[in-house]
Amino acid sequence: MAAIHQYVDLHLHKKQIIEGSFQNSATAPTSPAQGQVYYNTANNNFFGWNGTAWVNLSQVLTTAVQIAGEITNANTSPAYPSSPAVGDIWFITTNAGTVGGTAVEVGDQLIYSTSGWFVMQRNLQQASTTVAGFIELADQSETNAGSDTTRAVTPGTLAGFLSNYLYGRKVVTNIATLTADTPTSVTHGLGLVASVDLVVQCWQGGTLVGLEIVPTSVNAFTVESGVTLANVKVVALG
Repeated sequence: MAAIHQYVDLHLHKKQIIEGSFQNSATAPTSPAQGQVYYNTANNNFFGWNGTAWVNLSQVLTTAVQIAGEITNANTSPAYPSSPAVGDIWFITTNAGTVGGTAVEVGDQLIYSTSGWFVMQRNLQQASTTVAGFIELADQSETNAGSDTTRAVTPGTLAGFLSNYLYGRKVVTNIATLTADTPTSVTHGLGLVASVDLVVQCWQGGTLVGLEIVPTSVNAFTVESGVTLANVKVVALG
C-alpha cells in the first residue's frame, strides 16, 4: 500500500481524526518511539511503547462496576437488594446490623457477582468468646503467666510453657548396680528453668523405692541408696 512519509509533527489544532485507524500488524514494529501505538492483528489487542516495552492497552472490563446505592437500615435486618446486576456495589452507611442474614458494619460493601452476594468488610472487631474477628498472639511470658484473656496461644508458646512449667516430659534411666552410699549421676537433658523443677521416681522391679535425689544442674541429678541395689529404674519428669 502506498504511503505518504511524514518527517515532521502533524499539528491538527485540536481537530478530530475521523475514520482513522492505528497501524495494523501481526508483530510489533521495530525501533519504536515512545508513545507509539499499533493494533496487533494476531491477538486483537492494542499495544503502546512506554520507552522500554510494549504495554497491552486492551484491558477491557467485561462487566461494568457501579455504585448501586446505600443501605442505611441494616439494623432492621433487610433482605439483600432486589434485582441486582453483576457489578453492583451497595454501601452500609448508617446502622450496623444484618443484611440477608450476614452481619455487617458501617462502611462494609455488598458486591453482587455471578456467584451471588459478597461482603467486603471495612474493619474487623477484636475477637472474643462471642465475636469472630482479629486476635493478637501471646508471647512466651504472656503464655506462662496464664492470665491474659484477649490473646491466643500458639503451638510454639504452648510447648515452651509445658516444657518449663509443667511436667510434660519424661526420661527413663536404668541403673544396673546402685552401690551403697555412692551418689550415681543421672543426666536427663531436659534443660529445665531451674534444677529443682523436677520430679523423680525410683523403681526396683514393681516396687517404688525411696532414694536420695539431689539436683546438680538443669540437666542432671544424683541418686543415692543406703544399700546396694540392682536394676533400679529412675523416672525423671520435668
